[in-house]
Amino acid sequence: MRVVRMLTLCYWSMLCLAIPAWPQTQTSTTEIREAARTAIQQKRYVEAISLLEEGRKKYPNDLSLKIELGRAYLYDRQDGEAIKLFREILHEDGSNRIAKLELARALGYNREYKPSDDLYRQLLASDPSDEAASAGLIRNLLHEKRAAEARDVYQQARAHHPDSTRLDEYRVLFEKNGANDRFSQSRDREPRRAGVRKSGRVQVSSAFFSDSARRRFWRFSQDFEGQITNRLGARLLAEERVLWNSAGPKANVNWFTGEVRAQITRGVLLSGGGGTVRFPDGSGRGLFSAGAELHPANRLWISGGFKRRPIAPTYQSSLFDLAATGWNARLEWDPKAWRLRSSWSREHYSDSNRSQRFDADLLHWTGQSQFAVGLGYRFTYLAFDQSLRHGYFSPSRYYDHLGQGGVKFQLGRRFRAEYLGGVGVESISGRPYHLAWELALRNAARFGNWEVGADYFYYHLAQDTGAFRSQALRGRLAYYF
Repeated sequence: MRVVRMLTLCYWSMLCLAIPAWPQTQTSTTEIREAARTAIQQKRYVEAISLLEEGRKKYPNDLSLKIELGRAYLYDRQDGEAIKLFREILHEDGSNRIAKLELARALGYNREYKPSDDLYRQLLASDPSDEAASAGLIRNLLHEKRAAEARDVYQQARAHHPDSTRLDEYRVLFEKNGANDRFSQSRDREPRRAGVRKSGRVQVSSAFFSDSARRRFWRFSQDFEGQITNRLGARLLAEERVLWNSAGPKANVNWFTGEVRAQITRGVLLSGGGGTVRFPDGSGRGLFSAGAELHPANRLWISGGFKRRPIAPTYQSSLFDLAATGWNARLEWDPKAWRLRSSWSREHYSDSNRSQRFDADLLHWTGQSQFAVGLGYRFTYLAFDQSLRHGYFSPSRYYDHLGQGGVKFQLGRRFRAEYLGGVGVESISGRPYHLAWELALRNAARFGNWEVGADYFYYHLAQDTGAFRSQALRGRLAYYF
């Protein structure tokens, strides 16, 4: 009996110790979630992810921590990781409404509209009054240009929620714009492209260039971007080039520029700046720029301006103290899986030459964020009034037609790459077309607020120098804050 009494006493002692420990476990997971939400509100996404990942290690079966971690991934633009995590949650608990809703949202951000629509419709089939699912489905349908279906979903949702402020934005949209494709998908995180950055960046980079004419240069640059006010940003850029011919003397060209950018309205950005360049002989020139960027429609940007820039692609050109002044324009359009880039410039060189250039680049990507295959076409036109031998490429006319193909992919949440190659034909100064090709390998890895990049380029013809067979290596290190 004495043994029984001792065992009973030990049992009750352990039970008394375990009872107060239970709320502490629950409290600790709550504290982790609250701390992470606070960090997200303050846009410290890396800190939030770190807190939640540590919490997940301690409590691997806590689905609420996994959901918060997935949300933090979305805010930090790690959509692939978020999608993977939400799918893991649904594999464990197929009826988890929050995970299903967040997965649908993440897929919509990546323009994977069909699986996203299916998830939203599943949620509405279970609960026709699900306001968040209705709003998400309306947003997707508008981006898919299925305005009539979007209006039907809106009317059904409004019947369940006549006073919903969330649905009011769609009411205004339907009334004013007829639900056209000017609707801009938004999410409560920094946009993928912004005229004035919501955060800052400090970057250092270096590049090495060589061509078959035995010309070389090293380029070193320091770049800073930051916010002055909510609508006002600034950028500072310092660059040095060390140019030489093989076994010959070297020349240094240094320049510094500063730029201020003002977000006038949501779709209008104005910029202006100036600086100076110093050539090897000690002389200098003033540099300046003024421009505007318009965002008239979803995924469409148009920019243009007037500026003076230094011209120093080779050792020989650096001895002429060259600068180019003129107009430039650019168009960027990203409709769904397509990517269009087009630019034009007309410049007057300080050696009395004039140049005109036009570039157009169209690519179509097939796949998802983890892996996609791209096919496209690129056209280049370049012309100079005079063919001066001042160390830069100056044919009377140059045409380039290239078919492009390649892949882009992500490995985990840290590494991403884009590998593109082009093959086609080119013509110089009216001569017959002949074979042309190029290769561009771009790599980037993200570690918290740090980003490291390493790129390689091969050109059949270097359009800055005119030499055949040129190569370039580029490395960069950036810190975002």
